[in-house]
Amino acid sequence: GLNNSFRNLRAATFAQNLANMRRPITNSTGFKGVSPAHGGKFRATIRIGGKQKWIGVFDKPEEAHAAYVAASKMRYGEFERAS
Repeated sequence: GLNNSFRNLRAATFAQNLANMRRPITNSTGFKGVSPAHGGKFRATIRIGGKQKWIGVFDKPEEAHAAYVAASKMRYGEFERAS
């Protein structure tokens, strides 16, 4: 965390570096990548290449977040930070 010596850093593109940032979760569900949908369901989406990609609609916010985490790990690999 605090050791930023050159030998301790890893090569990353700008997009990979942004994917690894911590951001406060400001949506109403409390889960990154999850928003309310019609009928009391929850929508999971992820932003890839500046465009919003639909993952699916789920009954519980935890299920939608699990789908978001799986998509994020597939897209960003070791640079993923889903929470």
